Amino acid sequence: ATVTAGDYSVYVDGFGKGNVWSRREVADFFAHYGEVVSVCHLTNTHTIVMLERKIQTLLNIRNELETRMLDEYEQREKSSRLGFLREWLFRIIVLRGMKANEESIDNIERKIALAKREIAKFDGDKSKSVHLGMAVVTFNYEQHATNC
Repeated sequence: ATVTAGDYSVYVDGFGKGNVWSRREVADFFAHYGEVVSVCHLTNTHTIVMLERKIQTLLNIRNELETRMLDEYEQREKSSRLGFLREWLFRIIVLRGMKANEESIDNIERKIALAKREIAKFDGDKSKSVHLGMAVVTFNYEQHATNC
């Protein structure tokens, strides 16, 4: 079934953390309230999301460093005091104090690889991905959601 803007979702708590009920089983249980469109278990994906954000930030920094190495941007901007100050602030805030060189890029590549290994460990071990005891149950009609 497809969830549309006209459907009504209900947040349900109290399944018990780590439950092993399938979405079909939860949908069958809530079917006595009305027509269930979908069920979404809430799981502990916070770690994966934070690692993905970290990887994206590191990729942005790496791309900026590579661009600066190719463009020799730092040398051009240091010609005036304002340019020097702007470059210094950019390096401190955006590049986290790193200079545009191969060593910085290698360091970032190691951090990216480490974060990707952490995600792979998390994905490979299903015991780390547990249901939090909550779900979002979507009904087709408002009255069915209200019954719940």
